[in-house]
Amino acid sequence: MRFGGSGILRVFPRCAGETGPGGGEGFLFTKARYVVLTQLYCGVDFGTTNSSVAVSDGVSARVLHLDDGNDPGTSLPSLLYITRDGESIVGRAAANAFIDRNVDREVILKQIEAPPSEWKSVLDVFQHTLAHEVKVTEKIHAIVKLATNECDYATLAFLQWFVSEQVEEEAQTTSIVEKLKLMGDGNIGLFILDGELGKRAAG
Repeated sequence: MRFGGSGILRVFPRCAGETGPGGGEGFLFTKARYVVLTQLYCGVDFGTTNSSVAVSDGVSARVLHLDDGNDPGTSLPSLLYITRDGESIVGRAAANAFIDRNVDREVILKQIEAPPSEWKSVLDVFQHTLAHEVKVTEKIHAIVKLATNECDYATLAFLQWFVSEQVEEEAQTTSIVEKLKLMGDGNIGLFILDGELGKRAAG
């Protein structure tokens, strides 16, 4: 991120024994609690276990102190492990706990039902396809409902593409099914439909 313009900047970490203008509490970037910068660049490293933040004035860079309880203090735990008992563990300890508590656990692979391999007609193929698209939509909507209940707005934004995609997939497959119903068993109609579908853009 880049911040332009001149002004007073307050950043972490806080240094004991120093105060800002007027004697109030503040935060430090260098020796002085407040510095004036023309431009400030901020880099954020979102790590799997820990995250860190660094700032630069274009000449030198410094990693900010974020958490006294973490080792090192310049990193902030970004991994959360919640046990079945409700215990919350963060950072590297979370990764270690997850590994320790899941070693030697039995993994059971259940049977996956095989998809149909024989069809009565072309119409039968697309009716099964439409039923599958409806099933996929239901599963996506279930995830959307869960994200909504959890107020997980980032996941909701991520899922919106899949919601829109399923609207298109169902509409397209429904259109093909309806056309096949109108055609009946004639090969001429099937030939025309095949030509129309072949003109669709890839993707």
